[in-house]
Amino acid sequence: MKFWEACSDGKVKEVQKLLQNQKIDINYQGYLGETPFYFASFKGHIEVVKLLLSDQRTSIRRKADKGKTALDIAKKMNHSEIVKLIKEFDTGNLSNN
Repeated sequence: MKFWEACSDGKVKEVQKLLQNQKIDINYQGYLGETPFYFASFKGHIEVVKLLLSDQRTSIRRKADKGKTALDIAKKMNHSEIVKLIKEFDTGNLSNN
């Protein structure tokens, strides 16, 4: 399974396994610029978002084709817990809860 597909589908165990591979491009941007982090945020997969935030390679500010970040799309989709997590992470105040 491809990494972005696992993130988009909310496959937590697969994402955990794939993150162990340092060669995985976790910020790969698809045809419209969406990253795996963007997909997970868009679809509300909070556990996948947490995993990606815990990996220092994740770029949280990459923009998709329409200029939207993962935070923007999480707000649009009303995924308030993901919005909170991203904001806490971005300010360095991410809790371990």
